[in-house]
Amino acid sequence: MLGVVAGALGAGTAPAFAARGPLATIVQDDAQLLHRAPEQVAASLDRLRDLGVDTVRITAGWSVLTRDADTDAIPADFDQTDPAAYEQARFTGLDTAIRLADERGLRVLLDLAFWAPQWAAGREDGEPTPRARRGVDAQAYGRFATALARRYDGTFTPPPAVEPVPPTADGSLLDQLFGTAPPPAASAPSAGPLPRVARFSLWNEPNHPAFLLPQTARSADGSPALYRRMVRAADAAIRAVQPDATVLIGGLASKGTNGRGIAPLRFVRELACVDGKLRPLRTAACRDFRPVPGDGFTIHPYSLSTPPDARPSASQPDDTPLGALPKLIDTLDRLVRAGRLSRGLRDVWITEYGYETNPPARTTTFGLDDQARFLPWAEYLAWRQPRVRAFAQFLLRDLPPAASVQGQSDRRAFGQWESGLLFADGTDKPAAAAFAAGLFVRPADRTGRRLAVWGRLRTGTGLRTVVLEARAPRGTWRRLPGTVRTRSGVVTRTLPAAGIARGSLVRMRVTAADGTVSVSPAFPVLHRPSPLR
Repeated sequence: MLGVVAGALGAGTAPAFAARGPLATIVQDDAQLLHRAPEQVAASLDRLRDLGVDTVRITAGWSVLTRDADTDAIPADFDQTDPAAYEQARFTGLDTAIRLADERGLRVLLDLAFWAPQWAAGREDGEPTPRARRGVDAQAYGRFATALARRYDGTFTPPPAVEPVPPTADGSLLDQLFGTAPPPAASAPSAGPLPRVARFSLWNEPNHPAFLLPQTARSADGSPALYRRMVRAADAAIRAVQPDATVLIGGLASKGTNGRGIAPLRFVRELACVDGKLRPLRTAACRDFRPVPGDGFTIHPYSLSTPPDARPSASQPDDTPLGALPKLIDTLDRLVRAGRLSRGLRDVWITEYGYETNPPARTTTFGLDDQARFLPWAEYLAWRQPRVRAFAQFLLRDLPPAASVQGQSDRRAFGQWESGLLFADGTDKPAAAAFAAGLFVRPADRTGRRLAVWGRLRTGTGLRTVVLEARAPRGTWRRLPGTVRTRSGVVTRTLPAAGIARGSLVRMRVTAADGTVSVSPAFPVLHRPSPLR
């Protein structure tokens, strides 16, 4: 049974529900989709499809896929734009995941991401590093984008992999982290042309020091200016191959990482070459500025230590947890109107989100029931924003600690991350059922005399009839008046609050078109209106 949320009523009155279909659902789990044998990848994709996921985000790791990533010199006669010029065995895991996703009707969002090869990045303290991220060569990144757009344009048949390729230092680190190397080339699914991938995202969390350096602003070599050059190069490269592809930019972390990274709203301003009041900057980094291209802006609005509607602290006004989405959307809209960003960047795609659970994580105070009730709450808050196009869950399965130390973080020295819908062994958490059929219930106005109910049914198709049921503490389930019929899977109702006491639970009883009846998990009534409008 899910825990109960209680609190004081906030100010303001929630507006009526707007008529809107569901957000796209994106799940990323590279450990399960890139670093497992094909039959395991297929099983994970089957589970994602059964949970109602429509898009999988998969990392195309530049340093893992390219040639001689650990050397300072570009390999001789290497045409970086030609997908056939790469060592094909390095693509086995990625090709397998894309083929299997396509067979199941799942879209792929391909993240052209971390890290760079040594020959396309500067040294850190004069030494090579397996995570090359300083001063990334934007033009080389654009050539890599060309190769990926060509490989996955729907017509490319990979040449045979001649022999297994030893992993790069980067690949070795990932193999340790995820527990296994990619499957051998011989185990890939059917041959023939690779499926088309029409959605690309450019880099991952460029405002975080783990992925791009230096994290300095108003500098020609700082991460906002560097990322702007990377975006221009990769966007043009992809569109030259696939003019109708969707190119997403951003992928920003929700915080400024304790001063080591750049807070997301500031990064957006620096990317658009404006100051805190959105006035154009005249710095060397912004000389010859042109609007930043892109078809959508992606954000990772984690609020790991707070409920989904929490706002950033007064001391960190440029952070963007989920509760600050309206501020991000407003900033993007104003920058589009000012001609600093292309029109497509008004749209926001959430491409990572989630809550770690205790158990198994010992670094969070939130338990399994908290995760289950927070996810539909978070999705509701995102759905309320008309500019938001997609909601995300990171991961399918918990990523357990690796066998060896992977980083310097006291909290994650062994690379673990435990926000999965499933435990590492594949056992369901309560969040799995809540993700498939979730509810969020809260007062519809300041008086608390009415309740607003929002639900998301990911499973099932066609017309479904939903009846809401409530149970008071120590009471029995009773049917609430009225029914909802939905084809989209979005459920909205406004109900009298009379008879639904503090501590009550609400659930959905769903009848499919074929008469099959299912019952959702039970969710608590939030006893304060969410402040996100």
